[in-house]
Amino acid sequence: MKKSGIKNFILIIVTISVAAASVWLPGFLMQKNNTKTYETVNDVPHEYYSGPSEAIIKNASKQLSREERIRLITGVWESKVTAATADECSINEFGIKTITENKIRELFIKGLYPTNLTSDYNNWYAWSATPYKALDTTFKTYAAIYWDLTFTKYDNSEIHRFIVTERGDILFAEMISKKEESLSNFTPRLSNVSYLFSDFGNVAFTTYNSGSTRISTSDSETIVFSTKYIEHPDEELLLLLDKVHNFISGTSDIHPDSIYELGQSTNSIVSARYLVASQKTDDSFRIVIIPEQ
Repeated sequence: MKKSGIKNFILIIVTISVAAASVWLPGFLMQKNNTKTYETVNDVPHEYYSGPSEAIIKNASKQLSREERIRLITGVWESKVTAATADECSINEFGIKTITENKIRELFIKGLYPTNLTSDYNNWYAWSATPYKALDTTFKTYAAIYWDLTFTKYDNSEIHRFIVTERGDILFAEMISKKEESLSNFTPRLSNVSYLFSDFGNVAFTTYNSGSTRISTSDSETIVFSTKYIEHPDEELLLLLDKVHNFISGTSDIHPDSIYELGQSTNSIVSARYLVASQKTDDSFRIVIIPEQ
C-alpha cells in the first residue's frame, strides 16, 4: 500500500507539472519570441522604399509642360541626373541626330550658330548621342529625357556639342574650332535666341525696335517668344548660370559676353522666362539656356 501510494503521488505530481507546463510554456516562448523580434532591426525590403515604378514615372511625366521639363533638366527644379535606357526614350539615336542637324541648320540660317552640320563630300561629321534622365528628387515621380550629342568633323578641325530635349529644344550648343577663320567672321544674332526652341504649327516672325518677337500658333494655343538684351546683368543672374553643371558634364562655368532674357507667353499668359547666355572666343562659341527662378 505504501509503494502504491508513492506511485500515485508521483503520477499526480507529474500530471500537474505537465498540465502547468502546457499552459505556461507556450506563453513563455511566445513572449520570448516577441521580445527578440522587437529588439531586432531588420532591413526594409527594397521594393518598399524604391519609389514609384517606371510605368508611373512615365505616365506622370507625360503631363509635364515644355518649361517644366527644362527646369528639371537644368536643375532649377531640383533633380538627379542618370543615364537613360532605350525604353525610357521616345526617340532613338538616329532620330535625335536628325532633329539636331535640322535644328542647327535653322540656327545657322538665323545667324545664331557659326556653321551648318549637314554632311556632304567636303563637310562630313562623325557623331555620338547619349540619353540622360533628370528625375525630381522630392517625389521621384517626374522625369525629363534629354540627349548629349557630339559631332566631330572628319579632319578633327571642329567639335560640336549639343544638349537637346526630345522635343528638339537646344539648351546648350558649343563649337570648338582649330581654324580661326571659322569663327573670326561670326557675330551671333542673339535677337533670334527664340529659335533655340522648336516650332509647331504655323510660324510668323516680326522684329520690333524694342527687340524681337516670334509667334508660334497651332489649333489649340498661341505661343509668343520675346527677347530682351540685358545690358547690366546682376549678380543673381550670373550665379544662375552656374547651374550649367547640373546638366552639362565636363564643362566649366560660362563667362558670358552677352545675356538675353527670353520670355514665353502661352495664350497671353506668361508661362516662363529664360536667360540665354553666349560666349565667343577666337576658337570657340557657346550658348546656353537657363530658366529663371
